[in-house]
Amino acid sequence: MNTFTKLAGAAAASLALATAAAPAHAADELNYSITIGGTSDYVFRGFSNSRQDPTIQGSFDLTYGIWYAGAWASGADYPNFGPPGTDGEVGSFEVDLYAGVKPVWNGITFDFAALYYTFPDQSGNAPEANYWELKAGASYSPLKDLTLTVNNYYAWDFQFETGEVYTLEGLAAYALPQVGIFSPSISGSYGYQWGFDDAYVVAASAFGATEYAWWNAGLSLTVEKFTMDFRYWDTDLNNLGGCDDGAVFNCGPTFVFSAKVVLP
Repeated sequence: MNTFTKLAGAAAASLALATAAAPAHAADELNYSITIGGTSDYVFRGFSNSRQDPTIQGSFDLTYGIWYAGAWASGADYPNFGPPGTDGEVGSFEVDLYAGVKPVWNGITFDFAALYYTFPDQSGNAPEANYWELKAGASYSPLKDLTLTVNNYYAWDFQFETGEVYTLEGLAAYALPQVGIFSPSISGSYGYQWGFDDAYVVAASAFGATEYAWWNAGLSLTVEKFTMDFRYWDTDLNNLGGCDDGAVFNCGPTFVFSAKVVLP
């Protein structure tokens, strides 16, 4: 399996799947939500983690004032892989745990969180696939219906023990006027990931670069608690000739359809 891209679905792996409005709650109440959905291709940071096949996804979230915590899970289809001299299989699903706080100051919503990416059915003698990542982000709405977000992620020991890796991502979302029963929105993101440790450089060499960029853009349609998302993904790796444009770790241009319902 490729260690160049983070093989994990962050809690908010796609901005578009988080565009549905959350119900209003009192700040001092403990609230929960359950999300059930699926996608035509589990793409994260520009890479397919399901060999371009459909899979189911879901999450359970708790909020209390500015605090939040939750778990996100997805089916996956990772190939057999290990760094040089090893062999192993990461498995057929992942479970990600996260907790954080979202304070608000002068109209800016900050987001500080810790995320732990796990692959429960990893096997073989490859280094540990599970790893931690810290997140620091900020969101601001300079115009009505427009939200701009910047997120920075830091892993001090990336997947397969490949050392420090940095990820920076900018996101934008704009709520469009109501169309019949639909509440549409458009959104997109641009991200950049890089690392310097020798183990990371060796793993990344399979793609011809120790850093890469990805981007996506799409349309979301929300009807009450149900959201559909139509999204285009791409990276600059396919332009370098180091990307596998087949089903395993495809990082070339692709269109993805996703749908979810949020309960209660």
